[in-house]
Amino acid sequence: MSRLPVIPLGSYLFPQTRSALGSIRTTATAPAFSFSFPYYPQHLYTRAPPPFYPWFAPTTPAPLYHPPPLIPLRFLRPPPQFFGRSFRQICSTNGLRMERPETEREPPPKRRKSSEENNTAGKCLNREKDVERTKHSGDVQSQRRTSPKQDSGAAAEARTKEQVEGSNPWTATGAEKTSAHFNHVRAAGDVPPLQRHWEPCPLRRSDVPLPPGGSAGFDFTVMSYNILSQDLLVDNSYLYRHCDPLVLLWEYRLPRILREIQAHDADILCLQEVQEDHFIRQIRPALEALGYQCEYKKRTGYKSDGCAVVFKTSRLSLLSANPVEYFRRGDTLLDRDNVGLVVRLSPASDPASSFCVANTHLLYNPRRGDIKLAQLAILLAEVKRMSRLPDGSTNPVLLCGDFNSTPWSPLYRFLTTGCLDYKGMPIGMVSGQEKHSRTQRQLCCPLWSKTLGINSLCQYQEGNSDCRPQGDVQEKPGEASCESPTVEGAISDLTVDDDAPNPSQDVSQRWRVSHSLKLLSSYDHRLSPDGREEITTCHSRTAITVDYILYTPDSPAGPSPSSSSSLPGGRGLQLLGRLSLVGLSELEQVNGLPNRNHSSDHLPLLARFRLLQR
Repeated sequence: MSRLPVIPLGSYLFPQTRSALGSIRTTATAPAFSFSFPYYPQHLYTRAPPPFYPWFAPTTPAPLYHPPPLIPLRFLRPPPQFFGRSFRQICSTNGLRMERPETEREPPPKRRKSSEENNTAGKCLNREKDVERTKHSGDVQSQRRTSPKQDSGAAAEARTKEQVEGSNPWTATGAEKTSAHFNHVRAAGDVPPLQRHWEPCPLRRSDVPLPPGGSAGFDFTVMSYNILSQDLLVDNSYLYRHCDPLVLLWEYRLPRILREIQAHDADILCLQEVQEDHFIRQIRPALEALGYQCEYKKRTGYKSDGCAVVFKTSRLSLLSANPVEYFRRGDTLLDRDNVGLVVRLSPASDPASSFCVANTHLLYNPRRGDIKLAQLAILLAEVKRMSRLPDGSTNPVLLCGDFNSTPWSPLYRFLTTGCLDYKGMPIGMVSGQEKHSRTQRQLCCPLWSKTLGINSLCQYQEGNSDCRPQGDVQEKPGEASCESPTVEGAISDLTVDDDAPNPSQDVSQRWRVSHSLKLLSSYDHRLSPDGREEITTCHSRTAITVDYILYTPDSPAGPSPSSSSSLPGGRGLQLLGRLSLVGLSELEQVNGLPNRNHSSDHLPLLARFRLLQR
C-alpha cells in the first residue's frame, strides 16, 4: 500500500469525492478516466475489482456503468518480492496478517512411534516413559480446552466469583479455594516445615526481682519479619530459580504469610518489605480483623514497599509515631530510599509506663557500608530523642528490622557495644555480607556531612528547645509534645554545630562514632549444642543472619551484670524466651526459601519480653 498516494485513498471515502465521481460518470462521451483526474488511481473508477482494497464496493450506478455481482473479495498471492517472504495471503475476513518467516516457526510436535509401529529391531521405547508422556500431553490439552478464552459466559462468571472470594485469605471458603487452586504443585516439591521450638531464657519469671515499689511486669511478644515484597521478588527473580514457580505467586504466598502471623499471635509486629498496594488492600484489613492497629511508612522515591509496625489494641496503646526517611536531597551519601519507623507504646494495664519500638530496613548493597552507618545514625538519633523522658532518663527500646549486616560485622558491633573505631576500615567490610572486600575504598572522616545535624554520638545537636510536633507525627491527647517531632522538622530547628576537628582532640576520637543505647540481641547467633551459625535469610546466593531483635536490658535480667547495660529506675526489658532458628543443613533439606511452607526468603524472629511496671 505504500505505492499509493495517500490523498486519493482518503478522498474516495468522503462524500464530496462520490459526488464528483457521479458527475463524471453521467458524461456518456467520457472515454476513459485517465485524463480527467490524473491524481486519482484509475482502478477506483473502472468496473474491475481493485487489486488490494478490501473495503471497495461499486456505488452510484451510472448509465454506462454496470457493476458485476458482489463476490467475496479474495485476491491472489502477490509476488514474494512485493511484501517479502513473511507475507501471508490476505482476505476480507482476516485483513493483513504478518507472520514470522517459515524458518523461525517452531516445528510441530512429532509423535514417537510405538514398538508395534516401528519394525526396526532394537528401537523399542520405554513403556513407562511413553505412558507418562501421554498423560502429561493429555493434561496440557485439557488445560488448553478449559482456558478462560474458550469458556462460556456462565463458566467465566463463576471463575471470576471464585477468584474474588478467594482473594480474602481469612474467609474459610476463600482460604480453602485458594489452597485447592495450588494443590497440583508437584509432589516432588513437597517439603516438611522447619522444626522450630521455643527456647526459654535461663532467667525464669519467678527469679525476676521486682524493683522497689514495683508490681508485676507486663509480658509481651515481638515479631520481626521480612515478608518479601512481590515487586522485589519479580525484579530479582534470579535469586529464586531453585523455587517452584507456583510458590512464588502472591496468591499462594499471602495466605501462608498471614497464617504464620496468626499462628505466632505476637503482640507487636515489625514487618519489612511490605508492598504498599498489598498493604492497603489485603494485609491491613486482615490484620485489623485480628485486632491489630497498623502504622506504615513507604519508602521514598519510586519504591513500592516499606516498613510497618503493628500492635494489638487490646494490650497496647499508641502514644506517638514518627516515620524516618534516610534520603537527603543534595547529599551524595544519603541518596537512597530506605526508611524507618519509630513508635512509642504504652501498656493498656499501666498507662504510666511506655517503651519505644523502632523498625527499619537498611540498604542492601554490601559495598556501601558508609551509607548504612549514616542511615543507622539517623535512626539512633531519632530513637534516642523519642525514648527520652522529661526527667532525663530513657525509656526501654526495641530495635527490630533487616539491617543487612552479619552478627560478626563492624556494624553489628557498633549496635551492641555502642562504639566503632573506623579508621582504615574498608567500606565493603562494614556489613560483613562479603568475606572479602571488592573495593579498596576506606571510610572517611567524618562519616556524614555536618549539615545532617547529627554529631558523632548519634544525637541531634542541641540548638532549639522549642520542639513542637510537625509533619506526620501522631500523638495521644494530653502527651508532652516535645518528644516526638519529625526528623525533618527537628533538623530544621537545630543549629548545626557539629564537632569540628579540634587540634587538641585525640586523633582516635575523631575516627570514632558511638551511641548511648545499650542494646543486646535476643538471639545468640549460634545453635546449641554444635555451635553452627543461625540463619535468618536464604536464597540462591547466600544464607546468613541479617535480621535482629535488639533491646535495652534491665540489669537483673540482662546477660551482662555490669551496670552500664541497664537503664535507671529498673525500666529495662527482660528477655523471657525466643523462637529458635535453624542452620544451613535444615534449610537445604527444605530446598531453601521460599518453599511450600515458608513464603518468604526470611524467617520470622519471635521473642518474649517483660516490662517492669513502676
